Amino acid sequence: YFLAVALTGEAFIIERSSGLLDRSWIAGVRPSEILASHILVQFCVMMVQTLVTLSTILLVFKIPCRGPLEWLAAITMLQGLAGMSFGFLISGLCDSQAVAMQLSIGSFYPNLLLSGILWPLEGMPAY
Repeated sequence: YFLAVALTGEAFIIERSSGLLDRSWIAGVRPSEILASHILVQFCVMMVQTLVTLSTILLVFKIPCRGPLEWLAAITMLQGLAGMSFGFLISGLCDSQAVAMQLSIGSFYPNLLLSGILWPLEGMPAY
């Protein structure tokens, strides 16, 4: 999740600050095409990351998967897509890379708290 946020936010801010985004618009590239290219590239990067991560977990560390492997890969990809969407939001809000990284790091801990990863199962309500 965090890597997808950082990569997407950084790539879009770098394009905007270096003037590549303006040159693309002048050349006739539509904003939807720029967004689609970013999504496609980041999705391909996410697929490779998912493949490397899951193969390392399952083959190298030999951690058993007690469920369908396809669901594990799909949930991992959905988490990456959520991170990519949040990265696009951050890149739209921030003007510099430093501010974007601070915002993404600052929002990561509340995401962990709200998702329930840091709390034990015994502390969760029964309903």
